[in-house]
Amino acid sequence: MGGRRLWLLAGGAILLGALGWYGWWVLETRRQADQRLALIQEEESFSDEPSVEQAAERIRNYSNKIGAAAASMNPSERKALFATQRVFARLAPLMAGYEAAMDELNDAGGADPSSLTSLEEIARREKLARQFQDANRAVTQFYQDLEKNFRSEINREKLSDSVKTEVAAAFARGASIETNLALREHDRVIAEAVLEVLSMLRQKWGGWSLQKDGGLTFEQDAVLGEYLAFQEKIRLHSELLGKEQAALIGRAQKGRPSR
Repeated sequence: MGGRRLWLLAGGAILLGALGWYGWWVLETRRQADQRLALIQEEESFSDEPSVEQAAERIRNYSNKIGAAAASMNPSERKALFATQRVFARLAPLMAGYEAAMDELNDAGGADPSSLTSLEEIARREKLARQFQDANRAVTQFYQDLEKNFRSEINREKLSDSVKTEVAAAFARGASIETNLALREHDRVIAEAVLEVLSMLRQKWGGWSLQKDGGLTFEQDAVLGEYLAFQEKIRLHSELLGKEQAALIGRAQKGRPSR
């Protein structure tokens, strides 16, 4: 269970809330989507193997393109898109922090025992894991507040109550909020398990050693069982995270919203 990357990250799926909801509002109200917006969505579509890398920059670029595309839309559509632009502009710095924390922890070696050469290095790794936890919490909070913040932005626009209600409902259906929160929960569980592994290796320093195949041996068999249980938790939630992210992207590409 060693290796530099101890979990799979869902950063590539985070943009789907910005990309998907508007098309659903257009479809449900039987309007024609603006061709330029359709081109933007096509440009920003995800591959089958999305990566978290550069997600923050893609959010910024997409937000700028939304503003350009809105110029050719009718007033209600334009105002709804500007509200979306303002809300998702808040995600870019959060994603930048998420990416930086993930990269720093992964580049250091995560909880790979072969890369932990001293107690000081374990302490540094624990600090990096906590930084990732904080960054993941910030993105989680964004999605927890997303619907509320979107409604607040829509209320700033001069739209009829019926249009506001319609737009907010479409946003809720298309932004994949619950699914993205589930992905963040997997990251939370994985990060906690990584910290548990690091804490165990620190507390048992001198009582464990590496095997040639990269596995560990502990002086106490019970400790080995506990260590393997944490590693299994990391493996399981990494696998579930990857599957749920792939399903989310598949639904978005097929034009089906998810909560």
